[in-house]
Amino acid sequence: MESIEDKIRDKLALHLDILEKEIVLLKKEAFLPNHQGTRGFVDILAKDSLGRFVIIELKISKAASREAIHEILKYIENIKETKSLKNDEIIALIVSTEWEELLIPFSSFVEKAPYSVVGYKLTVDTDLTPLSATIVEPLKLKNERLLSDRHSIALYRNKENLEKGVKSHIQCYTNKNIRDFVLLILKANEHFHAKAITQVSEFLKSMNSTGLLNNKNIKEMPRYDYMIYASIQIQENKKYWDIIKKHPSIYKEAKDAFINWTSEEETAYLHDYAIECNPRPFFEYTEIGYPSKLSHKLLEDEAWEIQYLIRNGRLNENELLTDDTIINELKGDTGTNKVKYIKEFSSKNKSSFKKVAQEINKCLSDNIYWLAGIKKAISEISDFSKRKDFNVKIYVYNPSNTLLSIYYNATRKDSNNEFVYFPVYQISVENESTIKMYYGGLSYEGGDFNLKTVIDRFYNNDVGNLILSRSYGYQENDHEICQSYGLSYSNYLCDNNGDKIKGYSPKASYYKFNGYKYIPCKKTDPFSGIKTFINNERDFCNDVINLFKHHDLGNGMYIF
Repeated sequence: MESIEDKIRDKLALHLDILEKEIVLLKKEAFLPNHQGTRGFVDILAKDSLGRFVIIELKISKAASREAIHEILKYIENIKETKSLKNDEIIALIVSTEWEELLIPFSSFVEKAPYSVVGYKLTVDTDLTPLSATIVEPLKLKNERLLSDRHSIALYRNKENLEKGVKSHIQCYTNKNIRDFVLLILKANEHFHAKAITQVSEFLKSMNSTGLLNNKNIKEMPRYDYMIYASIQIQENKKYWDIIKKHPSIYKEAKDAFINWTSEEETAYLHDYAIECNPRPFFEYTEIGYPSKLSHKLLEDEAWEIQYLIRNGRLNENELLTDDTIINELKGDTGTNKVKYIKEFSSKNKSSFKKVAQEINKCLSDNIYWLAGIKKAISEISDFSKRKDFNVKIYVYNPSNTLLSIYYNATRKDSNNEFVYFPVYQISVENESTIKMYYGGLSYEGGDFNLKTVIDRFYNNDVGNLILSRSYGYQENDHEICQSYGLSYSNYLCDNNGDKIKGYSPKASYYKFNGYKYIPCKKTDPFSGIKTFINNERDFCNDVINLFKHHDLGNGMYIF
């Protein structure tokens, strides 16, 4: 007995133009053999005007629709193997009368598939004759953990108000139907308030503005000893709009601005609008946060102390997810702040290579030299994984403000690493020994330059613009600025040739990446170039150090 699905298939085959123009039927229930695995019958096999094979899979019930992705994947691999096709020579059409169960797996499949996949919602009449087919837009899924890098900071004078703030944050997010969020609770360093008073006093003196505040008023400045540092999982744009729609004035403002947004900007701006909508949590003072602010200003410069982390929703339900991992993500260690990227994985986990490539691409989007070198390294390591098992450790530090790095290197000595503030990356490929080490640093090219010419060219002839760069740190064009005073971002490879030697051994082979391939070079380490620069360009370095020092009040505060 002919099934309902068979009847719809037969009628649809006669009217394929209901899906797309110029599709020509090749065969119904086309048999696709596979000498290496499962065989099968595709509902409809056709071709389009571009000369591509069109595989059409039809489903008419919720239960059957769940099988559509599995079926289409099987048929595509079958026809590729049988007819020796490339991915761009195939298009898959998933046609269903029911999309409730199918939409999410379909959306995920579309995002990851290397070939074209299109979905259609089919409408039929009582005789099962297809009437219309509308294209189904895949969702922009955000189910993978990705904490927003647009954070919020709430400050409190005492523990009682902190606890009130915690309850208020949880209630506000719940009211907005935001389930996945984290609250990082911090306490001010015991010396923070006294330092802040001293710095404000010195700042006002430097600006000849002591009349604005007398010593009594300065000492009575509010003392905020507790902080809630909050972030949420990035939501789907529809969810943000649902929150915003409840507030007509904000909704109108967002809709008016929407026409000027790029797709990338849309999520970021919608996030900000949604967070600003009422209800808002209780706070005594508030400001914005972002990964580098947490990592450098709050935890390093101001020495705020982490007390505990509150996790909600899926972030709390994942028993394998550690607090340290979440805190590192808030600090931007996954590359979201473009400054730091840290990752460890086994070569057995093949999906990690693709994930790393995506994350590095975001982290180093402004550093074209390192991005090219690391892409080459990841490609070589991925090929190497087909022959051996090993562990990969990646560390990227890309502060992208090398003039500031020169100053920090001179004034913030670290006993463990003399050059801790300079850009560096290391990608080690390890098993019993370090097999290979891909790395990057600054190479010294020399030249005739001075600090004034650098300021004139890149800071609009204004020292204040250079000092201001301290407040935001990261500079998108640092690779250009560096070249103006003899430094360039470079990529290297140290191959220990199978010897069980750790580090940069004299016995190892060394190579430098020229933009296309690695060519032999003399022994070097990530900081060889900057060492030579500091030794050879002492006058330039001293000018940089003295300039910043003249404007530095300490604890992250500068005068202009």
